[in-house]
Amino acid sequence: MNGVGMSGAGLKISSHSVHKFGNLRVMKQGVFCLQNRCSVLPLVMAVFRQGDEFWYSMKKYHELDEQELASPEQLLLRTRQALSNSLWKMEAVEYDSQWERKLLGTLSPELMQWAVEVFSNFSLSGFRKSQIHGDPTIDNLAKDERGNIIVLDPLPFEGKIPPWELVDFGKMIQSVLGYEVVKHPESKIKLIEDPDDFIYNKLMGSYHEKEIDAACFWAAVHMERMLPYADNLSIRNFASLTRDYLVRNRHGRGISRYKES
Repeated sequence: MNGVGMSGAGLKISSHSVHKFGNLRVMKQGVFCLQNRCSVLPLVMAVFRQGDEFWYSMKKYHELDEQELASPEQLLLRTRQALSNSLWKMEAVEYDSQWERKLLGTLSPELMQWAVEVFSNFSLSGFRKSQIHGDPTIDNLAKDERGNIIVLDPLPFEGKIPPWELVDFGKMIQSVLGYEVVKHPESKIKLIEDPDDFIYNKLMGSYHEKEIDAACFWAAVHMERMLPYADNLSIRNFASLTRDYLVRNRHGRGISRYKES
């Protein structure tokens, strides 16, 4: 069976394995999984090149079922636990020391002041660095034969992205606010009824409020970075409006869910 992944990469699927092929990003995904073998990442067996295309082969995993999709809160709590028990325990040895300057050069005025505050609260010298997945949204979740969460399609930190687990929380907040509901209107996934309560008291209940603010900042950054590449009007609206809601409601606990109006 052949197909096309959500990022535009090609897929060849057999009974026990998946072969993904495409541009340099595909190679980086495969190498990252090989170098950071752990329970939450897909098991990659090989990374190679054929002509102008990069490939990697990985174990085939199971899709989430309708009952799981109907409980996005539980999916995200399981994802956080899986990352906490594995990938986030690994220290990030290499990163771009100029990431702050590079990121600031790309942000809109709406995010610039927020960025300055976040960076002043969390310098790399004062915040634990760790490996991160880079894209742990519900859209990238699968499960192994025992039902354990596997997070597919990692985006290794580089360039403008630092090795902070709060970056991963920002991606999970993207799902909390309804990304998959907008992207897949035909699916069984449900909206989280009270995203504010879920983020502050459950998903990040053990984190300081400044850390939650920083995670929401990264969610807004992810939304802004999505805008140039979104080829769907509903996704563009989601990204733009969600970013604006996050910026407006960052003081206090007024996190708003995206609503198309």
